[in-house]
Amino acid sequence: VIYPNQYLRWLDKKLLQNILPRIDSLQTAFYLRSTKGVWSARPLSSRIRRNVSGIRDEYMHRMYSNVTVNLSHLASRVIMLLVARGHSDITCPEFHRILYIAIKNVQDAGSAQLHRSLRNPEFYRDLVNGDCRGLAEFMRSAASTGLVQSEDGVYHFLPKLRDEFTFDEIRLENMVVVYANEVAPLADVCQAIESAIAKAPNLSAAELAVMRLSDEHIALQWDKVQFSKPRHLAINSLETATANPEPFLLRSGESNEVGVVLVHGFLGSPAQLRDFGGKLAALGYTVLGVRLKGHGTSPWDLRERSWEDWFESVSRNYEILSGLVKRTFVVGFSSGGALTLRLAASKPEGLAGVAAVSVPLKFQNKNMVFVPLMHSANQLVRWMSSYEGIMPFRLNHSEQPDINYAHMPIRGLYELRRMVDDMQTHLNDIRCPVLLLQGSDDPVVTPASAGLIFNRIAYADKIMKVIQSKRHGILSEDIDHTQQAILDFIAKRATQPQSDLHVLPSLQISAGAPGQDRLRAGMEQNA
Repeated sequence: VIYPNQYLRWLDKKLLQNILPRIDSLQTAFYLRSTKGVWSARPLSSRIRRNVSGIRDEYMHRMYSNVTVNLSHLASRVIMLLVARGHSDITCPEFHRILYIAIKNVQDAGSAQLHRSLRNPEFYRDLVNGDCRGLAEFMRSAASTGLVQSEDGVYHFLPKLRDEFTFDEIRLENMVVVYANEVAPLADVCQAIESAIAKAPNLSAAELAVMRLSDEHIALQWDKVQFSKPRHLAINSLETATANPEPFLLRSGESNEVGVVLVHGFLGSPAQLRDFGGKLAALGYTVLGVRLKGHGTSPWDLRERSWEDWFESVSRNYEILSGLVKRTFVVGFSSGGALTLRLAASKPEGLAGVAAVSVPLKFQNKNMVFVPLMHSANQLVRWMSSYEGIMPFRLNHSEQPDINYAHMPIRGLYELRRMVDDMQTHLNDIRCPVLLLQGSDDPVVTPASAGLIFNRIAYADKIMKVIQSKRHGILSEDIDHTQQAILDFIAKRATQPQSDLHVLPSLQISAGAPGQDRLRAGMEQNA
């Protein structure tokens, strides 16, 4: 609320006391200067006019301070500042970087009211790669009104941005100026954008990586809130996971410029591999623990995700770590191992090798064959009624109840099947060293899966080793020196030139291992 009397001085109030009894209409109030017989009318009118500008400025400031800042506001302010400094164009990657830094700056400022598109990383985090639907829509609108043109990787700022328009015209003709003006009174927002423009040209890959990693933490908190509504309470209240699900970055005092990405399994979280990450960091490796989308929050969250979402999590975190190191290994457990192999098949730059542990190709639970049918039935029920499905969740008896979900969404099992099917069609595309580790009597994954995967990888440098165990979680529990096998694999190839990595295939099966025959059978079946 703005109280005009707060802008009046003692003399103004004295003059008002003298003239108010003579004001008998609005017309008299608006034309004080012409009021006859009142000597104070003219000076009071002049003083009120001087005060109007202050009241107006305060009104505008308070109105715009309640503006919900969105991506269009930031993009427009960046454009108008660049135009004011004489820029007629900017490369798309440069603009995207400035805008991304501006978003991170306004998040840190914390004073502005931000739209969900600036609070949920799903909307903006791929800006650095030029992939942001919100920005694309803004640029299309700006191009359609002749303000900005995108051509050959360059944004051109057109002359119309500098044209003058009337109050009624400007909203139709120059939306960029309108958006820029709406946030002009917000000092923290303007400072965040100024800082982004200044910082962008010298931003290092490591600084960008740290910014992007912060988005992984923001995304976790956002997802937790979205799936903690009353409708989620019945399932959430039965969950047993208490371990910290945050993604993590571990670095020792002296880095050897080699990084390791750790990918947890289905229903788990980064906590599953954090202890192993600490062991890697102590040896000088920079370690990044990935949180797969839909994990570490609520089974309801996982129910909404596809396997492509999980794969994007791995790919994005691989990019993040690549900004901190020169060569990168990826270690994945169970479904995380399948994602690790799928990543290797995409041949990302700087990949030095992958270790995949307990990777599913075939499952011990024969009911997995009915998952597609159950998923389809659940979808049908959801389409035709207000119910969530025939059986949206299934109880999970986990080896690690403090880490894994206690309920499996049927949709998640369906996506797991889809992921495995996709992985096996790309195994032949892998062109980096591979270590496969499989428990001899795994209760979850059919041990023969490892042999089938091994045989389908055409690349020469591949090793398969049997771990004598009746447990699935052989990596986190470090059964039969599983972790040491991975450490040896990484140490040998961390210093080995890429040109020397083409060696003969290697198959290691522990003597007398209970699962030896099944593993070999898997290999022979695929031979």
